[in-house]
Amino acid sequence: MLSRPRLLGWSTGFLASNTFLTAPGLLLIIYLTNTLGVAAGLAGLIVALPKLWDTLLSPWAGALSDREAARTGGRQRLMRIGALALPLFFVLTFASPVTGNAGALWVLVAFLLASTGYLLFQVPQTALAAEMTGSPVERTRIMTWRSMFFTLGFLIGGVIAPKLVGHGTMASYRTMAIVVGIGLLCAMLVPVRSTRWVRSGSGSGGEGLSLRESFRTARGNKAFFILVTTYMLMVIFQTMALTGLPYVATYYLGGQAKTAIVFLVITIGSALSAPLIGRYTRRIGKPRMFTLMICAWAIAGAAFYPAVKSGLLPTIIVAALIGIATMGTQVPLFAMLPDTIAADTQRTGRDQAGAFTGLWTAADNGSHALGPLCYSLILAATGFVSSTHAVTQSSTALEGLLLGFSLIPATLLLCLLPLVRRYRTTDAGRLGNTTAV
Repeated sequence: MLSRPRLLGWSTGFLASNTFLTAPGLLLIIYLTNTLGVAAGLAGLIVALPKLWDTLLSPWAGALSDREAARTGGRQRLMRIGALALPLFFVLTFASPVTGNAGALWVLVAFLLASTGYLLFQVPQTALAAEMTGSPVERTRIMTWRSMFFTLGFLIGGVIAPKLVGHGTMASYRTMAIVVGIGLLCAMLVPVRSTRWVRSGSGSGGEGLSLRESFRTARGNKAFFILVTTYMLMVIFQTMALTGLPYVATYYLGGQAKTAIVFLVITIGSALSAPLIGRYTRRIGKPRMFTLMICAWAIAGAAFYPAVKSGLLPTIIVAALIGIATMGTQVPLFAMLPDTIAADTQRTGRDQAGAFTGLWTAADNGSHALGPLCYSLILAATGFVSSTHAVTQSSTALEGLLLGFSLIPATLLLCLLPLVRRYRTTDAGRLGNTTAV
């Protein structure tokens, strides 16, 4: 059984990972539209392009990580590079000295470099999970720890960052970026040092894999292919809601500062439910738990529509349920990932953890690009007006930003259920249904 210090050291990196995913996911589009005066459609494209770039680059990073593992027995060098690059360019992303199209270009370049730093850290960090233990039950424990720290990233990126932003001036965004950037640096350097005990190996032979080659490898692992497709769609739909929260807070709940309150409740619900979610996942099996929590998230997400129109208190109540359901989808899903990698190693006799986690990170980046882009397209289609000062939005625009936050992603999430059913019929899926008291 892995010791708590080892679990703590590895898991700390996911605090930084989710902080980086959450803060730009919540704040970057509204920073562009309401502070820099960038049109909604263009703002969505600016947020999407760096993530789509990382989608293409992720398999290469996975192969690079495997090559390093084969040569040195560890994956820490890439993690260190990412840990140094990400905080710097995160600060620059929210520190544009200009507005309009020039500001849009500044944000695009800085966010592209920050996303690349995230990629170099996240791919080897995730690959280590499959190499820390050979026990499927122990992997559920590992991913419970991962999900708890991932949830703490919600606290920094979703509560502290919006609180520091306040009413959204350029100076407050810069202050937020510096404070959060320091936290990112500290959190990312911990696993760089504390995971040196993990012995990594690779069967990639040092050959880099293109996105097409990695996709072909994944197709050979049916369980992984189904799981990564499910994950990508889930994140797209959930990120739509994440992107919409500051808009809903601004135009329905009394101001952008209310974003921090709602996200704090989501974070508390997730954090408090993590041990219970982990326990019941081990009891009833990972795919079954995942199915139940998808349904729970969809119900709670739909409930946001009447709750937001009723005021802050009903919204907070639904937010607590969303927090529990979010943790409920995270723990079983990420516990299934190393199961699929381990099953592939047993089947092929090769350790290709970096290649698989590279493709997983590509899906992660792609979904975090497409979620905000989809939401920004809803804003553009319903007539949302971008400006550097407060403007009155039309009733159609207000309805569109609420629907994109609630009913639309909640309904789309139910489309994942047939994919989860297919996963349960695979070898890894049957392994994931193994229970332990």
